[in-house]
Amino acid sequence: MIQGCMKLLSEDQLDLLNSAVIELLETTGCRIDHEEVRSLLSHRGAEVDEVTKVVRFPKVSILEVLDWQRENNPRAINQSDRPYSTMGGIHVYVYDWKSKSRWRPDTKMLLDLVHMGDSLSEISRVGAPVINSEVDPRFESIETMALMLKNTRKPGGMEVIYPEHVEYMARIGGIYSDKDFDGKFIDDSNFTTSPLIMTRRMLGCLIQKTKFNIPCVTGSQPVSGISSPVTLAGTVALGCAEIIAGWIVGKTINPNVALGGIICSGSLDMKTTEVCFSSPEAVLQDACVIQMFEDLYGGGVISGSSYIDAKTPNAQAAFEKAFKKIALRINMGLGGDFTIGTLDAGAVFSPVQAMLDIDFNGVMWRYLMGVEVSQETIALEVIDEVGIGGNFLETSHTLEHFRKNWYPSILDRQAWDEIADEVGGDEQLIINAEEKWREAIARYEPFDLKPYKAKAIDKVVEEARENLYDLVM
Repeated sequence: MIQGCMKLLSEDQLDLLNSAVIELLETTGCRIDHEEVRSLLSHRGAEVDEVTKVVRFPKVSILEVLDWQRENNPRAINQSDRPYSTMGGIHVYVYDWKSKSRWRPDTKMLLDLVHMGDSLSEISRVGAPVINSEVDPRFESIETMALMLKNTRKPGGMEVIYPEHVEYMARIGGIYSDKDFDGKFIDDSNFTTSPLIMTRRMLGCLIQKTKFNIPCVTGSQPVSGISSPVTLAGTVALGCAEIIAGWIVGKTINPNVALGGIICSGSLDMKTTEVCFSSPEAVLQDACVIQMFEDLYGGGVISGSSYIDAKTPNAQAAFEKAFKKIALRINMGLGGDFTIGTLDAGAVFSPVQAMLDIDFNGVMWRYLMGVEVSQETIALEVIDEVGIGGNFLETSHTLEHFRKNWYPSILDRQAWDEIADEVGGDEQLIINAEEKWREAIARYEPFDLKPYKAKAIDKVVEEARENLYDLVM
C-alpha cells in the first residue's frame, strides 16, 4: 500500500499561513446569521456584534477545537480490499448522451439511477444523485430519502435542503434500521458561504444534525478572485478559517460531535469570467488546505475532487478528472472523493460519465494499493522452475495471483486490428458506457423492503407533507 504524500508547503510557509488563519478568526471573524448560535458562542467567550452579526473567536476556542481534532481524529485511512465508487450529490440536471441534451430529472430518472447503482457491484453506496423536479422542494429531501431506502440494498447519504427535514429523515432512517432514529443516511456536510458567512439555513441544519449524532463536516468553497483573494495563499487561509470556524460552532452546539471538512475551491478565469474548479490554481488551493489540516490541525479534510468544468463526457472531462484526482490523491494519500458522474461544476449528473469514472476509480485504487512484497510474490522458486526463456502463463502461481490485478470494464485494451476498428474509438468508449448503465437498470432485482417498514416510511412522508406545507422557502 502506498503511504505518505507530497508536501507543497514548507514549514515556514505553514507557519505563516497558520498565523493568518488565527488572525482571521480572531480579528475578522465570521458573520453568523443565527441568533441562538451567536448566543451560545457569546457564552463561550466569543466577541459578538449583534448589529453586524459578526462573531470573533477567542484564540483559546480556536486552539481548543484544534487540540481536540488532533487527539480524536483517526489518522490512519484503511484501503478497501476492492475498488469502489459512490453516488450522490443531488445534481440539478441529467445529461443524456443519446440526445446530446440535459434536462431536469423526474421520478422515473431518479429511480433508474438508484436501480443502476444498486445493480453495479463497483458502486458501494447509493445516494440520491439528482434532484427530483416532480417533487415540491418543501418535501423533496424527505421523499427522495424514502424512495432511496425502498429501492437499494446499499443506501448512502441524502443531502438536506431545510433544517425542518432532518427529524423526518432521521425517523425514516430509524424505520429502515429498526431504531427510533438513525442519522447515518443523512449527508453530514454543511457549507459556508464565502467569504466568512454561515447562513441561517446552514446553521439550522447543523443544529438539527447534531441532535442525531451526525458529524459536523464543514465545507468551504471559496473562489479566488471573487469570494476570496485572487492569490492562492489568501484563498488557502480563508478556506482553513471557514472550516475551523464551522468546527468551533459545531463543538459549541454539541461538545461530543465528530469533526470533518471539505474544501472545494475554485478560481476565476479572467478571460471568460467563468468559475473554474479544475484549474491548476483551484487544485493547488485544495491541496494546500489539506496539507494545513494534515500537518497542523489534525486532518479530517478532503477535497471535492469530482468537481470539474467539462460539461459532457469528452476528452476535456477525461483530462480534468485525471489531473484533479491524481494531483489530489498525491497530496491526500489514500483519502478523497470517489463520487461518480459529476460534470459542469456539480450541476450535471451523467450516467455515461459515471461508468467511465468507475474505471478511473479502479485505476486509482489499484495504483494506491502499491506492490505486495513477500517471498510468495517475489516467486524465486517459480522463476527458477520456469527457467530462462520460459512462459509463466500456465503456472499455478499465475492462476493463484492474477485476480489481484485490476481489469477495466469500459477502457479498450485490445491490440490494433484494422483502421476501421480504431476510427471513432473514443466514441466507442462512450457507447460502451451507455450500454453498461442501461444494462445495469435492466438487470435490477427489486429490493424487498419489509412491507411494514415501507408503510411506516410512507406514513412519515405523509406527515411531513402535512406539517411542512407552510414551510417558507
